[in-house]
Amino acid sequence: MQKHIVLSLFLGYSPLCAIAQTTFYARNSALAGATVALADVRSVNDNQAGLGLTTKKWITAGYITHALLPELSTQYGAFVIPLKNNVFGVDINAYGNGIYKLQRIGLAYGRSFGPISFGFRVNYHQISITEYGSEGTVSINMGAQFKLTPKTTIGSQLINPTGAAFSSIAESAQAQQIRLGVAHTFSDKLIALVEVDKTAGTDLTVLGGLEYRIIKLLALRGGFDVNTGSYYGGLGFSLLKSATIDFATRVHPVLGLSPQIDLAYEF
Repeated sequence: MQKHIVLSLFLGYSPLCAIAQTTFYARNSALAGATVALADVRSVNDNQAGLGLTTKKWITAGYITHALLPELSTQYGAFVIPLKNNVFGVDINAYGNGIYKLQRIGLAYGRSFGPISFGFRVNYHQISITEYGSEGTVSINMGAQFKLTPKTTIGSQLINPTGAAFSSIAESAQAQQIRLGVAHTFSDKLIALVEVDKTAGTDLTVLGGLEYRIIKLLALRGGFDVNTGSYYGGLGFSLLKSATIDFATRVHPVLGLSPQIDLAYEF
C-alpha cells in the first residue's frame, strides 16, 4: 500500500519528472536555464554546441532536491575530454528512489568551426517502477551556436525531435522542445542571457538570466521564467584556479524551493 502511495506521489509530480530529465547544472539553473547560447564545459548537459571551444578536461557531480522532497531528488555527474578539435563528454542523470526511477546517460560531442559551433548528444533513458518493471528508449539532442560579434552569441537547440517515448507508459523520455537564445557579454564581469523555448503541447516560454562576477573568485547569478513565475538565484565560487563549487535554487510559486549544489574540477 505504501509503495502505491509513493508511486502516486511521483506520478502526481509529472512536471517535475520532465524537469528531472533535463536538469541543468547549478550555474545554468541559477540563470533560469536561459543558457542555449552559453558556451562552456557545462554545455555537455545543455547545448552541446557550446563544447566546441573547450580545451581542458573537466569532471563534475551534483545534487538537486525538487520542491524540498527527498523522494524527488536528482543526482548527476559528467566528464568532458577534448581531443584536438573534437570535444567529447558523458552526462549521467538519476532521479527518484527505489520505487520510481528515471535514469539517463548521454554521450555528447561538440566542435567549433570558426564562429560556428555544432554539437549533439545521444541519450539512453530508462524508467523503472517497482512491481511494473523497467523500460528503455533512445533520444537525441542537437544544437548550434553562432558568434555574431566578439561579445554576442546566438544559440539554438532541438531536444528529442524524434519524440522518443516509453511505449508502455504514457510519458515521454524527454519533452520535444525547440530553444533559441542570445548571450551578450557586457564586460568580463557581466553576462546577460535571453531565451525563448517552445515545448510540444505548451505555450511559448520566455527565460532570462544575469551573471555578475563580484570578484574573480565569486559570481552572483539570477534568472526568471515569465510563464511559470519562477525565480532563480545562485552563487559560484572559484577555488584553487581549477575547482568550482556552485549553488542554485529555484523558487516556484506553487512547488516552492528546489535547492541545488555541484562541484567541478578542471584539469
